[in-house]
Amino acid sequence: MAQNRKSNGPRRGRQRDAGSASDGGARRDRGEVAEQLASEKRSMARLGVPALAGGVLYLLSGIIISSTLSGAPTVGVLQGMKAGIAEGIAEPHVSPRAAEVKFVSHHALPLIAGSALMAIALIALTLALLLLIRASRFRRPEMWPATAALVVIGGVGFAVASIGHQIGAAVLTHEFAVGHEFGAKAVERTLTKGPVNVASQYISLLAGLSLLVGMIVTSLNAMKVGLLTRWMGIVGMLSAVLIFLPIG
Repeated sequence: MAQNRKSNGPRRGRQRDAGSASDGGARRDRGEVAEQLASEKRSMARLGVPALAGGVLYLLSGIIISSTLSGAPTVGVLQGMKAGIAEGIAEPHVSPRAAEVKFVSHHALPLIAGSALMAIALIALTLALLLLIRASRFRRPEMWPATAALVVIGGVGFAVASIGHQIGAAVLTHEFAVGHEFGAKAVERTLTKGPVNVASQYISLLAGLSLLVGMIVTSLNAMKVGLLTRWMGIVGMLSAVLIFLPIG
């Protein structure tokens, strides 16, 4: 009997130690959860207004750019043919689209301002998405690890390409306006085929695709862990598509 009590004593001690360890682990888990929630609350307080302002700035940038370009002169097919027939050559010395290039040059400032607002909005969106990714990964560790990198590359790259394109366009159109070559090749080089235009197009394509995938993955995971409702998750994914493929 005494021998049994002696043998049971260490076993009970080990059981108590295991129980206390598990309780400590649970306490640590609860503490970690509380710390994470407090961190999320602080981040939301800091980013709430910038994120809302970013949405307004993105809309405002679109209004500024579209309203500015709405006054640009347009050239139809018949107008283009008429210029060539008048000079008796296939490619006139002054392209009908030369006025369009000069218009862009004269309105460079509002176009750059609109692109700058868009860049700020994209940075605000990136920060908000990173907060959502961090919160989602804490609740769902198996979330795709590359999501944050895609969002950063896409958001920052898209912002840089947006404002860089307009600055480059301002320089190129100004050189065109004060230059002596106004033919079709000069117009195409200024508006589409120049190195700056080609580079910005590729950067915008890759960055936009990266942001598209990152936003969709973020929205799906946030829906799965309950951070976003199904409706808000769908809105997030549609917003990603509209940023990548702007309508209008």
